[in-house]
Amino acid sequence: MDTHMKECQQNNGQIKKYITLEKFPKPFVPHITSNKTYRYLLAHNRESEYKATQYYITFRFQTELQKIRGYQYPILTPTAIASTIKAKNYIKTISFDKTQDNFVEKWLDQVFSEALQIRDDNKYAEPQSGTVNLRFSDDVPQRYEVHVIGFDCLKSATTLIFKNIKSMKYEIIDRPGSRCCPIHMIVKSTDNSIHLKFIDAKNYVSANMELDDFLRDIGKVELSNDIIRQSQLLLSAIDNRINDYIPYHIDLLQNTSLAKLSCLKKYAFAYKNFNISSCYDPIDTHFVVKPLQRCNTKPYDLTLEYWKTKVNSYNEQDKRKKRRIDHNIQYDDYEYFHDVFLTQRCHMCQARFTYDNQPTLDRIDNNKSHTKTNVLPCCLYCNKYASNKDKETARLMIQLRKYCELYSLPMTISNQEVYDSLRNDMVGGNSFVIHRENIAGKTQIHKFKLQDNEVISYELPHTVENIICLDFNSFYGSCMSSEQHPLIPYTNHRMYMPGGVKYIIHDQEQAKQFIFNKHRFSSDEDIINKNVHLFITKVKAHIPNEYINEFINFPVIWRNLKIITDKDTVGESLSFSD
Repeated sequence: MDTHMKECQQNNGQIKKYITLEKFPKPFVPHITSNKTYRYLLAHNRESEYKATQYYITFRFQTELQKIRGYQYPILTPTAIASTIKAKNYIKTISFDKTQDNFVEKWLDQVFSEALQIRDDNKYAEPQSGTVNLRFSDDVPQRYEVHVIGFDCLKSATTLIFKNIKSMKYEIIDRPGSRCCPIHMIVKSTDNSIHLKFIDAKNYVSANMELDDFLRDIGKVELSNDIIRQSQLLLSAIDNRINDYIPYHIDLLQNTSLAKLSCLKKYAFAYKNFNISSCYDPIDTHFVVKPLQRCNTKPYDLTLEYWKTKVNSYNEQDKRKKRRIDHNIQYDDYEYFHDVFLTQRCHMCQARFTYDNQPTLDRIDNNKSHTKTNVLPCCLYCNKYASNKDKETARLMIQLRKYCELYSLPMTISNQEVYDSLRNDMVGGNSFVIHRENIAGKTQIHKFKLQDNEVISYELPHTVENIICLDFNSFYGSCMSSEQHPLIPYTNHRMYMPGGVKYIIHDQEQAKQFIFNKHRFSSDEDIINKNVHLFITKVKAHIPNEYINEFINFPVIWRNLKIITDKDTVGESLSFSD
């Protein structure tokens, strides 16, 4: 508490968040790392066995407004509930209504009972030798929650379930999101190990889609007024959404937002040609092209001070594990390992050691100490995943990194200066976008005003008459993503996705070498891939606080130094020459 109070006094009572970055960049592969089942099967060359969660339970509520003594306004109360259970070998419907005592609790008891079969049907199973019977495969990691799915349910219907339960047999163990609108709810029973995960099918479609549109457009069925029939019709729509993502090895029901599904699908496309058995050894470019100053791709030069720190660390590690240290590596081995890190590669991924890819020592036999004959040079990334008991998963992560670096795919940020620069530009300025609907002849025109460090949006007595742009991104030619478009004059009219951080340049002349690269406007994509880098620059444009309200409604600031902004350079829509 004393430490906390001192920090509060230093920060004037404000809470400051600090981000601790990782020591090395990792490939950003959310479609693999967020799905432990697919990651395991991919690592063990069993990708063809992957299956998404296909068995679940749907539910629909029927409610009415009821006047209750002591309440000023009518209360929404349930009058009936219906569920359809989709198992591997059958589809079953159950229903309860207010003619039965504690009917919501009875329904939940029945759902937990049916969930036992659903959980087993979703498990991975393999045939037993010599028989037609199947046995569960315990080696494949899985999530065993049974999904209970409604439509537009988490705001009201799910709350009604637990409001009308008097039993103590059930407990909510996870409820992320706001109190009024949770993302999902996980409920466990004290009688068994079943976990029910209540989710909303509306998470997988646009926010303004109603139930009848969901059933008609996604499920290809028509809405019925009967809640029993509605719970059955939901199967068609949900199954179609599940099948939409199966080709990309994405499990729909393990994700709870359309935005995340879009992200997973995008990176599944980026890694569609990845093969764990292929060779993705790095191409040596560090010594073909003269490296820039202040970049971290030059060979790693081990210092004596750092070597002493490593030796002490290895000795402490062996002492904790009660291993002998009398033959461990010593300070005197500095020259030997200095040359090893300069001339040799990582024994796992074959990458050279640089300041961005720093080395360490990996033990050959993990039961022995860090002796000179029991260690091999290894990069920090490979050493971390090699410590995992599953060698195949470690091999997968190493291959993913090699593939990512070879094709310049996105990697996480490990440099604090780069993170701070990007983080500052993520809010305010050009990224400040008001998402709103504009209708010609109806929508009032809004203006912005800075007041008490807050941007206030207020209405004017004028109405929108013409819509000149559909959304914020339409102002930028590169919004066309990787599709070629004439508004993108550089890199063969195609926008490239940023990959890992290569250089941090503070020298103006060196920065110009990157920006004014003669190959940037080439139409040959092989030349572009070999010679062109994406770059982020900081533009000096400052508006004093007392003048902000005079410019707050202005578009992007252009500083026309020596950059030509005519039609031939930036395209017709972005031209300022007229």
